[in-house]
Amino acid sequence: MADADLFYLSSGGQISGQLLNTSQNPRTVYDVKTDDGTRLALPASQVRKFEPTSDARRHYERFLVGMPDSAEGNWKMAQWCQTKGLTDEREHHLGEAVRLDPEHRESRLALGYTSLDGKWIKTDEWNRRRGYVYHQGSWMTPQEVEALTLSQKLAERQRSFKPRLKTLRSIIVRNRDRDGIAAAVTEIRAMKDPLAGQALAEMYEDEDASNLRLRSQLKLLWVQVLGENTSGAAVNAIVKAAIEDDDKAVREAARDALEASKDLRAVGALLADLKSKDNARVNRAGAALGRISDPETFLPLVDALVTEHKFILTQGTPGSTSATFSPNGGGGGLSAGNKTKVITRRVQNSSVLSALATLMEEHHVNFQYDQQGWKAWYAEKNTPDEVTLRRDP
Repeated sequence: MADADLFYLSSGGQISGQLLNTSQNPRTVYDVKTDDGTRLALPASQVRKFEPTSDARRHYERFLVGMPDSAEGNWKMAQWCQTKGLTDEREHHLGEAVRLDPEHRESRLALGYTSLDGKWIKTDEWNRRRGYVYHQGSWMTPQEVEALTLSQKLAERQRSFKPRLKTLRSIIVRNRDRDGIAAAVTEIRAMKDPLAGQALAEMYEDEDASNLRLRSQLKLLWVQVLGENTSGAAVNAIVKAAIEDDDKAVREAARDALEASKDLRAVGALLADLKSKDNARVNRAGAALGRISDPETFLPLVDALVTEHKFILTQGTPGSTSATFSPNGGGGGLSAGNKTKVITRRVQNSSVLSALATLMEEHHVNFQYDQQGWKAWYAEKNTPDEVTLRRDP
């Protein structure tokens, strides 16, 4: 019977037939009708493996009878087998198609061949001739394999820091042994590997100790350690702390770290904050840039000396008015009952001025909030003493 189930016996033989008691569970006996019509009752202990014929396999064996014995017939059967997940049968028919027609292109390509100088050659053999190696499901150059392997090792090492940092933080938070806490802090401070930068940044971001004093101390610790880490992730975290942290001591520690490192990678993000709609961010960015003191920040700092921001005016009792800063710069006109309104004001940014003063300290100039004065001085300073447009004869 072409679509028979197979019963592999513990003794080493096999029987083909049809399982009749398919619903028995747990299985104690296999009631089998063999290919010649004989009925057998096989104890489950005598059957090593039972391999039922799938519906796809049954259909395949029926279709096989009417398949044209040609390259095209085998090719079509191979395509059908692929849709049904009959991998071995597909390979068989592809091989038959190539045997009947060695130039059957579709079957050759499906079997992994490539046409090279008029001859069919296995793609993997061709790749090896070209110096490629098969690595993790793809053909690569040896250099690519080496780079990928190194990248994976670095990523693995990078991931290894976070669990350890969590353990050390737990010791600091829950342990009452001062020596244990001191050892944990010492180990954290010793993590200067750039690959630890991302994990340290995440520890700072995720810090949520319920005790406010402890949270402040832990954030200070993370920022101080990040300040000694040279990774981009660490620099980004320090900038964020300097601008966004709600703890003044933490912001100051972040600015200290920027002053110590003078890392110019921080400048771009800080210059962007000079244009913020939030006046607090403008001043915090100015304070941080003053610590880095990069000459290239002169003009952006001048432009940020005086900035425009929106404020919400709230009318309370007669004769009293309060102003609230609107960081999103949104709103306009009067609210219901004419009780509040949004106004635009030009604000002098003292932290930006301090940054400029620090930057220009050696030049002994300070034009306060006079932006045009600063720019005129800068233009004169950077104009050659003698400018001539006359061409030499």
